[in-house]
Amino acid sequence: MQALQNNKLILSIFLVLTGVVYWIYSQGFTGAFYFDDFRPLGNLQQVHDFQTGLQYITNETSGPLGRPVAMLSFLLNVGDWPDYPQNFFRINTIIHLLNGLIIYFLSLKLFKLVKPQSKYQALFALFTSFFWLVLPLNVSTSLIAVQRMASLSATFVFSGVLAYLYALDYQAQHLKRGQWVVYVVIAIFSLLAMFTKENGMLLPLFLFVAEITLFKHQTEYQHGRKLRLVVLGGCYFIILAYLGSLLPHIANAYVDRPYTFIERISTEPQILLDYLRLLFIPDIFSYNPFHDNYPTNSSLFATFYSSLSAVFWLALVILAVVFRHKFTVFSFAILWFLTAHILESTIVPLELYYEHRNYVATFAVCFCVVYLVTTIHGKKSQIFMATLLSGYLVILAGCCYLVTKTWGNQHYAAYAWQYNQKGSMRATEHLALKLLADGNKPDALMFVKENTKNCPDCLNSYVQQMVIACSMNLNSSVQSARQYLLQYNRPLRSVAGLPSTLSSLFDMVENKQCKLVDLQTLKQLNQKFLQSPKGGINTGNHVGLHNNLYMIAVAEKNISEQERQINQMWMLSHAPWLANLKLEWLLQQHQYDNAIYFVQKDLCTLAENSTSPLEQSCLQAPNKIKRAMMNGKN
Repeated sequence: MQALQNNKLILSIFLVLTGVVYWIYSQGFTGAFYFDDFRPLGNLQQVHDFQTGLQYITNETSGPLGRPVAMLSFLLNVGDWPDYPQNFFRINTIIHLLNGLIIYFLSLKLFKLVKPQSKYQALFALFTSFFWLVLPLNVSTSLIAVQRMASLSATFVFSGVLAYLYALDYQAQHLKRGQWVVYVVIAIFSLLAMFTKENGMLLPLFLFVAEITLFKHQTEYQHGRKLRLVVLGGCYFIILAYLGSLLPHIANAYVDRPYTFIERISTEPQILLDYLRLLFIPDIFSYNPFHDNYPTNSSLFATFYSSLSAVFWLALVILAVVFRHKFTVFSFAILWFLTAHILESTIVPLELYYEHRNYVATFAVCFCVVYLVTTIHGKKSQIFMATLLSGYLVILAGCCYLVTKTWGNQHYAAYAWQYNQKGSMRATEHLALKLLADGNKPDALMFVKENTKNCPDCLNSYVQQMVIACSMNLNSSVQSARQYLLQYNRPLRSVAGLPSTLSSLFDMVENKQCKLVDLQTLKQLNQKFLQSPKGGINTGNHVGLHNNLYMIAVAEKNISEQERQINQMWMLSHAPWLANLKLEWLLQQHQYDNAIYFVQKDLCTLAENSTSPLEQSCLQAPNKIKRAMMNGKN
């Protein structure tokens, strides 16, 4: 009874601490939207009723599964884009606190397994959950609006592990029915997690890690364990096999990245060590949204740090596997942490560095640290270590406050991040946009020019220089950037953001806001990047550049060039907006037979035979053609 009362007291303390954590995170509610937010969240403006809401949920392209659960959650913010980012952050923070509560009960359950004789299991769970909640490394997951995808997926992962433990308890009492419950739990929570974000499919892998470490000596969990190991281990094998299946085509997968496959796998061990360092040793300005300037390694042993990282992780994996029966919690933490990174931090050609990839990974590390403190012998030593850990968590909470306070001050954060992330095109662009919004063009130009020196391959910074300098009528800055771009002869591996910036420059030229650039220059620049050596830019950028050339052709009233560019875009992508553009253009040119042929043989055929969101365009096309033909006769 006394233990039960203590547990209730500690849970009450934890709930009070969640209020503190909410207040800490609320300092960042005045933050901004960032580059990854705009495409998936911008479509919220198109949601007006049930049908458009359903389209919003089902038409997302961030991942192969569409992430419909995450997109459904964003409907809570209909009406908030783009003016009220605080409402996104508020919901994200509530999800973060919910995850902390789940981790409290999950940690309590695990401590009952690994410390069955202790009277302080709830206290250990309190330390673990609060540790995880105030990690500055986790801040970006809640204060970048779109990363709700990551935190909500984590909700189902943590809930799935907790439900799995209770299902095992149920199985111990009801052997036949209980075994079905175990597998139903795995299936339901895995599906929920992966349809929120694809790395939710790692849930069975986390359960496998727990089975071969923490659950090995739990007698009450032995019934059906061999089958569970086969099923969960099979899931692990499937993921590894999937990664292996990418290898034969890996060279093509990396053509639109500014690094090679070898550079990625040589750099990721170092990045994982950076994550671990930032987990324990806060560096206030290192927690930010912009890491596109992270330097790559040409090999695993290119530098001392990269060599150390490779050896460090290899040694930890060997130790964790070999001694998983003796040092179960240590092995659990290492294998859980690395399993959490198995998709996003290995060979899949994603961006190199993102802090939110640690959101699930850090749980096991926090659990392990608290567990190690509980193994200290001697009452005085235990009190000392508990005091030391408490002090550390207070410091960590203070650092978390400084991080969220920085994120909440948009201009201060923009300056700090640009200084800390020299050579980051995104950090520079973010700061430049803030300065331009304030009418401070000279400083915006200064920072963009500085970035061209720090990052000579950041071509978008040169176009931004042309945009700003042209608006200030500074011919020398415009022409120096133009000359550099036209003479650039290295293989283009990435031109992220460049098509849209060139589009902005076109708008300025068309609106007579830029007299130092003409349409011929814009045409040369867009064609230059389309004809880059090795063609190392992805389909999305190709479409953007062709669309710029189409708009130039419209301005020049060049009908044949308009048709050529539209056809080029349609060959590259069958996006609904392109289908509508091509149909509208055919109707404007009174090519009614071609329009009918396009709808019947191309558009509607694609809508029937694929999962692409072209159905609406197909259904609306006949009425558009009919109206255009009637107007043409009149």
